[in-house]
Amino acid sequence: MSRFIDELPNSRNRFDRPGERAYVARCGENTNGGVEIELAGSEWVGESMNVETTNGRVEIRVPENYSARLETATTNGDIRFDFPVMVQGKLDDRVSIDLGDGGNRIRAVTTNGGVRVRRG
Repeated sequence: MSRFIDELPNSRNRFDRPGERAYVARCGENTNGGVEIELAGSEWVGESMNVETTNGRVEIRVPENYSARLETATTNGDIRFDFPVMVQGKLDDRVSIDLGDGGNRIRAVTTNGGVRVRRG
């Protein structure tokens, strides 16, 4: 499981390893394994975040009152939110929503695995 934490705004792509701290990932890829994204603060600061995995789940933790444009998708899995969201149109394997007041884009997708977005 690779882990991306929104913690240090000036850091570059760095993956969490056992016993080490994780840092901001502006973009990252993982082939075999899940991805965890933990957001902090009130909004995504930076151009965008783009994280992909091929074989694994995506888990995103979002603080209360966080603002960003969230785009997430899966080919073989389901997408779950543990808080109410407003979507328009057909629900399928891709969801694009504004969290809070919207803002910069956070994109997190997987091919073979589910997506879970939760507060906390």
